[in-house]
Amino acid sequence: MELLDLALSSDTVNTVQKARELIDSGVEPLDLMGQLMSLMTHILEGSGTLKQQAMVAKTQHAGHFFCPNTTCKLLHHSLQFLAFYCTLARDIYFACL
Repeated sequence: MELLDLALSSDTVNTVQKARELIDSGVEPLDLMGQLMSLMTHILEGSGTLKQQAMVAKTQHAGHFFCPNTTCKLLHHSLQFLAFYCTLARDIYFACL
């Protein structure tokens, strides 16, 4: 969640540092992209945990947290971008085997 929060804040230096920390700790880059995509999908669906959704927005409606329209558009665009590059990375990985 911290990496997604950094990425959406456009804090490139800290986003890259956090991604490197995760990869250095043994997380596979493709797995990391998949986890980010899953998290974004859950938030967009409204099925993410209350903590995840609260980090996206502190707005409450009928007992459910939701992301504001601009944040949802950013998440949706980021998800499309990440899905494209995740597919590209997998294709390259399997072509090299």
